[in-house]
Amino acid sequence: MFKQTLVIASLLSLLVAGCSTDQRYKREVEGNENYLQSSELKPLIVPNGVRVPTESADYHVFKAAREGEVGKNLDIRPPVLPLPTIADSYATYENGMIKLDSPEYSGFWSQIPAILSANNIATERSDKSAIKTGVRLVNRSDEEQPVEATYLLQRRVASGREYITIELTSLKRMGQDISGTTESQYYTAEFFNLLMNQVSSSSSQVNN
Repeated sequence: MFKQTLVIASLLSLLVAGCSTDQRYKREVEGNENYLQSSELKPLIVPNGVRVPTESADYHVFKAAREGEVGKNLDIRPPVLPLPTIADSYATYENGMIKLDSPEYSGFWSQIPAILSANNIATERSDKSAIKTGVRLVNRSDEEQPVEATYLLQRRVASGREYITIELTSLKRMGQDISGTTESQYYTAEFFNLLMNQVSSSSSQVNN
């Protein structure tokens, strides 16, 4: 009887764990957070008749303003970097935008509309110099709710090189704007890497 009860309890535990949709544990800091409740330092009270050493800047502790998220609100996931797969190409991320420098002969720009279509990403506008996407629904395994993202891609050609910028124009979850620094970098770089991973093999053979 005891063994049967133990087996049933184990199965119920697995079922509850499998049905859980809370994925925040994948992005949170583990451990004790009592330090967040620490009281501020109090000013030193010197009793009458007591002589204190002369103040020195070498030992002065400046009060720092606390900025950014702490504790369970802190996202510990590493950033995603843009990874170009086209030979003789370079990509950088700066100020919410990815800049790609690639050879014009790679034909990357001409492949983008087909890649977007293959991934069910609508195109609101497309020509030789700009592509504006419709809403892209992104489901991430460590988030409970999907996000909706839109992008603007722009192209400039000079001296046989193709300069393409990819900018995240909107990022929402359940109707709320979440375009913070970390979130914007992830969803911009992830979108860029999606495009890179599906470039035709004839243009994506990186020279070693």
